Amino acid sequence: MKHMKRWFSALLALLLALALAAGALAEAQPAPAELFGRPWYNITVIGNLPDSAADAADDLYSYYNYDFVAAHQDAAANAVLGGDGEIKAAVKEALADTSLNDPSVEQLRIFYEQAMDTETRKKGDGLMELLPYLSAVANAETLEQLNAAILSEDFPFSPFVELVVANDYVTGTNCVNIAANLAFSDEPATYDPPTDAMDWQLKLMAMGEKFQSLTIAYMMVGQDQVAAGSAASSVVDTERNWAVYADSTTHYMAKEYGAYAEDTKSMTLNDLEILCPHFPLKETLAKFGKDKSERYVVIAPEWLAALDAFWTEENLNALRELINAKVMMECLPYLDRTKYNEQLAVLGSDPETPEANAWKVCTDTKTFSHLAAKLYTERGLGARAKERLTAMAKGLVDTLGGLISETKWISEDARARALAKTQTMKLNILEPEGGYQDFSTLSLLKTEEGGTLLTNYLRIKAWWNEQDNALLGTPGLSRLTWVIMSPVMANAFYDPASNSINILPGYLTGGKYTDDISEIKLIGTVGTTIGHEISHGFDFFGSQFDADAAPNPLYTEADETAFLALVQKVVDYYSAIEVLPGLYEDGNKLKAEAVADLVGMKVALTYARSLGYTDLEPVFRADAEYYAQTSDQNTAMVLMKIDTHPAQYLRVNVNAQMMDEFYETFDVKESNNMYVAPESRLRIWGPDVK
Repeated sequence: MKHMKRWFSALLALLLALALAAGALAEAQPAPAELFGRPWYNITVIGNLPDSAADAADDLYSYYNYDFVAAHQDAAANAVLGGDGEIKAAVKEALADTSLNDPSVEQLRIFYEQAMDTETRKKGDGLMELLPYLSAVANAETLEQLNAAILSEDFPFSPFVELVVANDYVTGTNCVNIAANLAFSDEPATYDPPTDAMDWQLKLMAMGEKFQSLTIAYMMVGQDQVAAGSAASSVVDTERNWAVYADSTTHYMAKEYGAYAEDTKSMTLNDLEILCPHFPLKETLAKFGKDKSERYVVIAPEWLAALDAFWTEENLNALRELINAKVMMECLPYLDRTKYNEQLAVLGSDPETPEANAWKVCTDTKTFSHLAAKLYTERGLGARAKERLTAMAKGLVDTLGGLISETKWISEDARARALAKTQTMKLNILEPEGGYQDFSTLSLLKTEEGGTLLTNYLRIKAWWNEQDNALLGTPGLSRLTWVIMSPVMANAFYDPASNSINILPGYLTGGKYTDDISEIKLIGTVGTTIGHEISHGFDFFGSQFDADAAPNPLYTEADETAFLALVQKVVDYYSAIEVLPGLYEDGNKLKAEAVADLVGMKVALTYARSLGYTDLEPVFRADAEYYAQTSDQNTAMVLMKIDTHPAQYLRVNVNAQMMDEFYETFDVKESNNMYVAPESRLRIWGPDVK
């Protein structure tokens, strides 16, 4: 592993320099006062397993998941993730079915076969196709020449801005949305200057995988390992100068309530020109056919302003380096795997198999993720899944509406606005609004026609852009969020920009759904998650948008004060929990997801009772087993830094101990570790909220 230590040390040195630049490393913060003691072992961390499982009334997570955790002490494991094998099986079945007369599947078949053809990829490894793009940028001697290079029709990349068509809350039609295109992290807070020694170590580990990928990319274009690691470090430092201003859940958690809506700006093209007098944003929009949009939605315009300020002759070298890094990172999966695996070996990492790479490139959001999800929904799940889950989602939305109606802290005007939002909430269950993307008009080149994986990727990318542009000015559709959020991901989400609940097909892998699953268990496996997502429409973020998805607050100032006081109780509770020795949860970072967890469980239990269920143990069991996992301590530390969700065992135990139904189901007494006095239980919605 000595080689890995060399590139790892390069990034470590960079982050240490950032920490020192920000000032001396701060002393560790004192532990917050404990509110309810430390009643549970964090058994998700390998090696932290007691001799036996606890009783449900003392540690619900251990009660249900002890055997799973005990059986996975040798390596990290997750009970429900990694289930994409079910999606792969459906896709492979379709690809192998030569009688299937489907033009979309034929396009995927061409792409998949090229990805699996390692010998042809080795001969035409993609590097010769990539190098002219890199040279055009590297040879720019002035900022004017750099602008000309990246604005050329022959340069198919947008290194700094992600341009997608989505709903505009002002006009109700589809317009261009502009977001930051980052190389290293989907969480811009990773770029924040470290605050202490532990902080920069966690940021190091969080960036490690992408840092390694960029190091490999530099090595594949001819740099030695030391130079490649140094170049990758330089790119991190460059991007950090403006990436910290990008849209970030963590950043908005640190801001005042309402900041997210205030930073969501619907702008004209003229507004954008004023915002970006130096960075060629208008020209970039024109290059991709997106300058005809009536308006443009920008979240956190300050990141665009920061990028514009960075766009100077003085920063020419840094800009060239960053552009080429982004181009290499985008193209890397489509290059020869032989050379890629050789570089992985140099860095001490395991090789990537052809199957793994083929699956990655075929399910990218810029390629065939929609088709893979469609095939899995049709062949793996079936029509009944959509019917059952849509009916459940409607019931859960109505259930939360009922709880809101009974809540005393909310004013009548705000209650009416909130209920209107439940009535207009869109449900994209296993399928986006308007259906999946049709690929029948796509035309890829077979290998014998001169097609390569990289050239066909660029053809798909251009085709997607054309499909995107065709929607400009049409009525807004919530389906467009599925274009940037791969539907084969094991994920579900609420989108405030369209007031929609989205349950992706990938979320149902790992046994969370079968046609013969009982309704009460389904409420525990999926209903709690749907309830969680619905609640986001009324939480720290969602309540900043109205029923029409416009940035108009639901709550009055008095409502806001009452709501934030309830949220603060959640923040304080989580901040008192020691997850690892000396490491406490950051309740402020977790508050949106922690509140949604509480509401999701409450909604699911209330819904189950409305259907006539009196024994709610299956809900608690299914929910707890969903979170069964093990990980090493380093991974747990990284997740504490970058994840806005509580630790898995807390998502079970904290939510359960706040539910009156838990006490009834498991006969919990004051002497039990899970016990919380009724007046101290965390609640957000319902008649019993104080």
